[in-house]
Amino acid sequence: GRSPLVQELSELEGQITAIKQQLQSAMRRKRELEQYQSENQQTNQTVTSQTTTHQSNQFVQYTQSHQQTHQHTNTLPEF
Repeated sequence: GRSPLVQELSELEGQITAIKQQLQSAMRRKRELEQYQSENQQTNQTVTSQTTTHQSNQFVQYTQSHQQTHQHTNTLPEF
C-alpha cells in the first residue's frame, strides 16, 4: 500500500490547494470592499490601502517561497 509519508504529502497538498482557494477568494473580496470603500469615501484612503496591499504581497511571496522549497509545515503565517 501507500506509505504514511506519501499519504501525508497528498493530504498536505489538498490542504494547500484549499488554502490557496480561500486566500484567492478572500483577496478578491478584500479588493471589492476596498474599491467600494474608496468610491464612497475619498478620505485618508491612500495610506491604508497601500499598507494592506504591501502586507498581502508579503504573504503571497511567503507562500510562493514555501512552494519552491517544498517545506511542508502545518503552521500558517499569522496575519
